[in-house]
Amino acid sequence: MKRNISTLLSVIVCLIATTVTSPTTNLIKDYIKYVNVKTVLFISCESTTKLLEKVTKLHSTDTYVNVWSISNESVASNAFNFTQFFVRPKGSHAIIVDLGCEKIKSFLGQSSQEVLFHSERAWLMFSKSIGRSYVILGQENINLDAGVTLVTRLNNSEYQISDVYNPSKLRGGRLNITTIGTWGRNRRFTLITEQTRIERRRDLGGLTLLATVTLPSPIPHNQTFMEHLESSELTQINSLDRSTYKLFKLMMEIHNFKVLIHRTDHWVTVDSRGHWTGTLGMVQRGEVDFAMTGARHQDDRYGQVDATADSYYVQLKFLFQHPKSISSSVFLSPLNEVVWIVLVLFGLFTAASLRQSFLLENKRQCTDYTYSNSFLIVFGILFQQGHRGSTNYVSSKVFVISVLLLSFLMFQFYSSFIISSLLIEPPKTIKTMRQLAHSKLKCYADDVPYVLDNLRHSQDESANEIYQQIMHDAGTRIVNVQKGLDLMKEHGYALTTDVSYAYPKLKAILTDKQICNLQEVSYIQGIYGYPVVPMKSPLKELIKLSLRKFHETGIMSHHWDIWIGKKPKCNKSNIELVQVDWAHFVSSLYVLATGITTSIGFLSIEVFTNWYCTRKTKRLRRSAPFCWIKC
Repeated sequence: MKRNISTLLSVIVCLIATTVTSPTTNLIKDYIKYVNVKTVLFISCESTTKLLEKVTKLHSTDTYVNVWSISNESVASNAFNFTQFFVRPKGSHAIIVDLGCEKIKSFLGQSSQEVLFHSERAWLMFSKSIGRSYVILGQENINLDAGVTLVTRLNNSEYQISDVYNPSKLRGGRLNITTIGTWGRNRRFTLITEQTRIERRRDLGGLTLLATVTLPSPIPHNQTFMEHLESSELTQINSLDRSTYKLFKLMMEIHNFKVLIHRTDHWVTVDSRGHWTGTLGMVQRGEVDFAMTGARHQDDRYGQVDATADSYYVQLKFLFQHPKSISSSVFLSPLNEVVWIVLVLFGLFTAASLRQSFLLENKRQCTDYTYSNSFLIVFGILFQQGHRGSTNYVSSKVFVISVLLLSFLMFQFYSSFIISSLLIEPPKTIKTMRQLAHSKLKCYADDVPYVLDNLRHSQDESANEIYQQIMHDAGTRIVNVQKGLDLMKEHGYALTTDVSYAYPKLKAILTDKQICNLQEVSYIQGIYGYPVVPMKSPLKELIKLSLRKFHETGIMSHHWDIWIGKKPKCNKSNIELVQVDWAHFVSSLYVLATGITTSIGFLSIEVFTNWYCTRKTKRLRRSAPFCWIKC
């Protein structure tokens, strides 16, 4: 019961005092106890002295009591006292009067002008009858969020507790006074309902409220903006606004109200005079009751509009086709530099050893087994060309077999690496904003205002660096999302956009291979959007609790699955033939070109040497020609 009373009454309670008889004193004491207030203010038509005598019984060591007599005060002094008494003190406080007081209409009128019936205050009012209460309170600025509680006497020891509110005074709503319980001799509040205040007031009685939505031009397919909002096709277009409209349609059915929608073509701009335009401008000036377009928290909006609960979220990322990371020396990559050097030295040592072995075996000084031929034989074995010679010594056979076994093992390592380099997906080397900023990719930006604004205010230094690059060539690098995605699907370009609506577009334009190669880099966490209302709007709590209820029941999750795009999945189930492309093959041509160049160099030396030897020995007959290579 204590929880229900606390829900019924807010932290600040306005109590308008009547004649403080014993039963009402006990009721007030119970009331103060239930709401756990520490400060009590009494407002009465009686003199301050008499009022103090009657409220002394309520004073305790942990409760501060103040009084305000409005019997002989002028309008000017009333204005002063409103400032003095209604400045919010530290902690919770409460105040007490009778609606039968002579100057109560003037007091309530001033309270309405000061917007004191807002949810920040709850009012406990004593009245002789509910009918008289309708007359007195019917024209006051009491709205959906007002915490007004009415007490009427049923008999000498029993009182009726009623809830007082108007769905919307500004939009022509009617005052409602609903009985919610009683207070009797047992000195306890007896509530006849377990509903919260918002649940009791959920029916707005078919009121027509005003709203605004942002829909930039042009609207696709020559639709009217209402046809576009109602449509569930092409969810990637204006998804933020259309999805929030769908949520408000659910609220309209639940809370029984209608909406007259005003369209704007931008969120907000602030001119040199500080005048707000666009959707947020209409909300700030109170021209509408709420905005269906979600807005993010921003410092300059604090105190201008009031946020509710999140209804949408945006995901700002850079999208690009990851560059192929293929080594220009792929045929040298299987072995590192140390292994290649050791392999060459081992080949030279083996060639020398093999020549000496063959010399000992043939017992002659001049054979075909020169150092150069031995070198060719060894490296022929290492490169899987086999051995065509014959050996008689067991030691030579063991030596040759050992070299053949080594060549077989080297071939396994080498060929396995080459094949795996074709089959395995190349590693992603651009995973951070710093790596993106220092890559060769050209960065572009979506022309949606909040995309550029968040990139500009990012705390990431690399993001700021990219922003400066984009703004340096803003005429070219700020593009609409469709043109940006068309560029992005080609290699060499990166686009920052809201992927919540970009992902569905990508599914339509990317191939399976491009989807698998799609890379994204984030520079800011997901940003939630909130429908906003004017400051001190009576609809704030209703909209906020409705959206939170959608979250609790799973409606919001299902809604986001429809309107917020998910990254396309890479389909690797299809079996594709792996082809050696030019980027992989060209390195082998480099090796061939190096060999041919070296061969031509040695050929030039050999031609010159042979020419020199021929000229020097042209007079000698039947003698072996001198050559720089001897047997």
